Amino acid sequence: MPNIRMIWWDYGRVLFDHLTDIFVEDLAALSEPRLKPYEVYAKIHASGVVRRYDAGLSSTEEFMREMETLFGFENRGQFIALWHRILQPNRLAWKIVMGLCRNGYPQGVISNTNEMQAGYIERELNCGSVMIFRPRVYSYRERVAKPDPLIWQRALELANSEYRGRQPFLPEEFVFVDDLAENVDGALACGWHAIHHNPGFVNATLAKLAELDVRL
Repeated sequence: MPNIRMIWWDYGRVLFDHLTDIFVEDLAALSEPRLKPYEVYAKIHASGVVRRYDAGLSSTEEFMREMETLFGFENRGQFIALWHRILQPNRLAWKIVMGLCRNGYPQGVISNTNEMQAGYIERELNCGSVMIFRPRVYSYRERVAKPDPLIWQRALELANSEYRGRQPFLPEEFVFVDDLAENVDGALACGWHAIHHNPGFVNATLAKLAELDVRL
């Protein structure tokens, strides 16, 4: 039976529902000239603007200027509000997190995310509960994104630095929960345990944690 000592989570579509379709519809209404939602999605995808921002290859100011150029909006405040509303806490996933916390498990986050959304999560969502995750490994800050093997190595290094007083962690003592198969495969390839999370079936993730003998 594995000896799981730490649980790691993804943000989008795991701890937080990711309301991409609503964001695209709202941005279409904000665009000038007016675009259809599918045209907004196509422009974002083709430009790579979000991928670069998540990877730390562009600053917040550069990201905002590029989005303004792509979609012609004039009110940055309106856009930022839409950008923040993409993420909404998943109540059932957080219930698991708090139960694991009560049972003494250290928990961390590994997320392909950007400066604005990470800051919003830490400042405003969950009333600071995100701070229980130590460390929080963000792609924009590390300049490496899942499923690159470097991000799993970086997470291991940060965890052993964060919990310096404990016996050092080994990769096989970690379990990572993510909604994307390629990220799950990336963690497995680095010797971690990993769970492919279905956003519509949080209890399935709970069952898989139980199979790894995690105390729930």
